[in-house]
Amino acid sequence: MATDAVPYQWPHGLKRADDLIANPPGRADIVLIGDSLLANWPEDQIRRQFDGRRVWNAAVGGAMTQHTLWLLDRMQGRATQASRVILLVGTNNLTYDYMPPCAIAAGIQAVAEKALAIWPKARLDLVAVPPRGADFHFRDADRKALNAELAAWAAGRDRMRYIEIDALKLTCGGDRTTSAEARPPCGNYADDYGHFRRAGYEVIFSALAR
Repeated sequence: MATDAVPYQWPHGLKRADDLIANPPGRADIVLIGDSLLANWPEDQIRRQFDGRRVWNAAVGGAMTQHTLWLLDRMQGRATQASRVILLVGTNNLTYDYMPPCAIAAGIQAVAEKALAIWPKARLDLVAVPPRGADFHFRDADRKALNAELAAWAAGRDRMRYIEIDALKLTCGGDRTTSAEARPPCGNYADDYGHFRRAGYEVIFSALAR
């Protein structure tokens, strides 16, 4: 279940979690929580974009909502306090066809609530699940449905802001239904069409900075 805390099922995920729990920074202004879409954000780009503010990247590659809940359970009472939390998780849940959008949204909501409890003085930026796939339409109706549910849910909560990403800007126009040979390149995405290149993080940051 997307709302049940489950340990990371791969060694590097467990090691990363152990390191985060055992070695929190002394101070942080911003905390990043989620999966590889945040974990892979280049450190030098973070320093420049966030203008020297102390950013603790506590995201873990491969995480689904249930893994992130497990990590946050173990951070309770031990995490460095911060004034802002950026949460982006759910894309890995989406890869499992048996998970309906409502279940994934419930998992993301549980993570957000847990993060607000751990960081009681922080504002939480809840980032929409971005497009993915070679045509940028992988489970797109489900992705849009879960994002719409998240937007409506976040609108009525204190200390929370829903961050909608400009999907057309992120996907360099969005429609990639033509043959691979005819498609224009999109430098925002890595070759797997799931992760971001540096240009993609510029789009993500521009949404966060609005």
